[in-house]
Amino acid sequence: MTIVSFEEIHSKFCEKIDTLQSYNNYTCSIELKRIAIKNCLEFIKLIKKEKYSAIKNKKTYIADQLFHMQCVLNSLLSSLKIWLYIEKKQFKNGWDSLIDAYEYLFIAKKINEYKGLSNLEMHLNSIEKSIFPKRKIYLSAAFTSSIGSCSICNKSFYECNHIENNIYCGKLCYRKNISNIKGNHIALVENPRDRRCLITNYGHKNSIIDSFTLEEIEQKNENQEGLFHAHILSFSKLDWD
Repeated sequence: MTIVSFEEIHSKFCEKIDTLQSYNNYTCSIELKRIAIKNCLEFIKLIKKEKYSAIKNKKTYIADQLFHMQCVLNSLLSSLKIWLYIEKKQFKNGWDSLIDAYEYLFIAKKINEYKGLSNLEMHLNSIEKSIFPKRKIYLSAAFTSSIGSCSICNKSFYECNHIENNIYCGKLCYRKNISNIKGNHIALVENPRDRRCLITNYGHKNSIIDSFTLEEIEQKNENQEGLFHAHILSFSKLDWD
């Protein structure tokens, strides 16, 4: 595939969204979904190559538009992966992939908003409501860490003037190289910062329930009471580069 202009890239992007979305449902075959995922990854690679060129040449508008396309495609890619995880009964991974899709879409909307993005978000909402159990509580962890460095200028966040989650010439500002993470306490909340942080199983004595399947899990230590397992921090690395 040879693309020589931004207009052609944008046209191909619009076609790709429609094509990928046609596979983004439960009944579509897993093999076709795998092919769609592969094609999506190849197109994202091309988009990023063009974006790096625009950044190098300081073409801010084009770099931002290409980053927008990158995020939308990654949202679709993440939502397609949900079905593969469901097929393998890896429900927590499927849930995390859903949240990835939401986050990519959130950043994409910082650059452009249009009906197509609203439709994609509605589709994600439908997947969440129809596939996964409704959750009333999540976990929010209090912890300390190093401040990290800026993804734009590589300086410490103490020193740089960039604003976290803002976009600068095709690049998202986020903290990287965070270290010395030390937990303090956790709280049960209805509206967490990261919905990947949730209880995966709970119960007491021999009755431990998987929060996704609601099946009982064999308990190795029969003397434990009031037990639950949970993810309290997420280190998901999304494609912002």
